[in-house]
Parts: sequence; C-alpha cells; structure tokens
Amino acid sequence: MPSRRIRLALSVEGSIFPLDQQHRLIELGRVADEAGVDDLTVPEHVLMGSNASEQDPWSTWEPRQLELPWPEPLLTLAAMAGVTRRLRLVSGVVIAPLR
Repeated sequence: MPSRRIRLALSVEGSIFPLDQQHRLIELGRVADEAGVDDLTVPEHVLMGSNASEQDPWSTWEPRQLELPWPEPLLTLAAMAGVTRRLRLVSGVVIAPLR
C-alpha cells in the first residue's frame, strides 16, 4: 500500500497586517516553513469591484475594507523565498497586463 501524506497549504493576504507591519509577512513565511507547511499562497487584489465592501448574499466572497494594504505578490514571494528552504511559494492570481 503506498504511503500517503496530507499536505498543508495557507493563503496569506497582506491585509492581515497594517501597512507599517507588512514586513511581518516575510516572518510568517519563515515560521510556516519551519512548522512544516507545504504551500503558501499570496493573492493579488489590484482591482476591486464597485461593491467590494458590500456583502453579496449569494456569494462566499467576504466584504473588503478598501483602505487595507495589498502588497505586490511577486515581491512578497521573492522576499519569502530568501528566508525559507522547502516551502512551495504560490501566486494566487497575477494580473499580467498590470505588471
């Protein structure tokens, strides 16, 4: 019987930290790596709909506070790569025409 392993993945939004504490995202990547997390995803939210701060009763999408920071995902992932060894770093979505 082949052995199976459960993988653990996290999605980390920059908005979990205030603007002056965005450096903590890099520390979070290091801690996740040391804790054995397999994948860490950093999403991008450059574009928000006009109703992004409202709850849609038919959706699982959570309302957003538009003033919260959304760091650039590729730079965030690059910084995390410098402090991790085995963690797989994943970009949630990158809107290529805006880069």
